[in-house]
Amino acid sequence: MLPKILLPVIISLMILTGCAVPSGGYRNTPTTKLCMDYLTFPSYNINQNERANELARRGESCQGYAGAAQVRNQSNAQFENSLRYMQQQSQPVQTSPTRTYIMPNGKVTNCTTTGTVTNCF
Repeated sequence: MLPKILLPVIISLMILTGCAVPSGGYRNTPTTKLCMDYLTFPSYNINQNERANELARRGESCQGYAGAAQVRNQSNAQFENSLRYMQQQSQPVQTSPTRTYIMPNGKVTNCTTTGTVTNCF
């Protein structure tokens, strides 16, 4: 059960990390971070306009970061694909309230379900 929960949790955390605006806006945020976040976060991210406004205020262009942003996006996509693969490849090896899963890397994970709560260790 853990792998089915893990992917949405990780994706949610990745999305939520882009939602916090630093105190004082982006005035003290380095251009590198502003550009990388602007180029790698989705356009519907709540703070994209603030990032764009700060970059425009500084007269900065993010053209020099396009290659690095592409590498980061590819890396994130590979990570998400790996999580999906692990989720698909994990297999229960016994049927009981406690299940043992053997992950693709050989790691053994035990999960116990009580009602609607599943704990894995």
